[in-house]
Amino acid sequence: FGRPPTAIEAKSLADQATLETRDAKHGHRSEREQRDLWRQEAVDLMGNPAALEAMLARTTGHAATGTTLTRDWVEAAAEATIAAVEESRATWNVWHLLAEAQRQTRQAGISRSVVDRAVDQVVDAAISRSVRLGVDDPVAEPPQLSRPDGVSVYDVHGATRYTSGRVLRAEEDLVTLASRTGAHALSDVRVAAAIAVSGANGFDLNEAQATMVHDLATSGAVVQLALAPAGTGKTTTMSVLAEAWSGAGGHVIGLAPSAQAAHELSQSLTGHTDTLAKLT
Repeated sequence: FGRPPTAIEAKSLADQATLETRDAKHGHRSEREQRDLWRQEAVDLMGNPAALEAMLARTTGHAATGTTLTRDWVEAAAEATIAAVEESRATWNVWHLLAEAQRQTRQAGISRSVVDRAVDQVVDAAISRSVRLGVDDPVAEPPQLSRPDGVSVYDVHGATRYTSGRVLRAEEDLVTLASRTGAHALSDVRVAAAIAVSGANGFDLNEAQATMVHDLATSGAVVQLALAPAGTGKTTTMSVLAEAWSGAGGHVIGLAPSAQAAHELSQSLTGHTDTLAKLT
């Protein structure tokens, strides 16, 4: 029809695509028949029944080491839990802590009889080390709007967000750096020349892209941020900035959160490009 589908039309098209392309469901099977089928699929995957039995023995045949559940271990595991979630997120909730506490408990080989208690204690200790975000509602709900445990019906269980002192200090450092100026800056002439060269090579910057290159190159700010939606040419625009910067004797280092992103960035930048993990 020469236009994007509406939300209702898009859902209908998605439903149609699913129904027309998904595999047909199998007929009725008993539990025994299903288990026999799964086992045969596993044998086919492993190559023979002996290989399957050996794999099962390796994965299920060893017991926990029986590490003793002590307060010192709980405190150490809670610290490790916080450090782990900090690596991948700036804020977290109890479910993130619970998942990491389970990993810490399995890795330590805590006796199976106290695994659940160990996980609960690690989560509680991790929460006590976290900084709670948000504010409490100053208006208390009446009893009719409270659950049997006294919690408001508007509170979503496990939705409380937390962060850590290390994350907050890192954010403070960024804010402090963002207020600093007086760093190296390029001249308007050099930036204009880089934009003109880009156009001559087949990539004409639009007004917003050219403004972004100019502002980043000439501001003299220590830390700067460029935001734009996906698909608007940020990476290619950065290549123009990098050419202007390196052409003025500066050094350009490209860093990305993943290897794939670093690879894509390296296609546009002439300087060194790597992952943030390798930098740290």
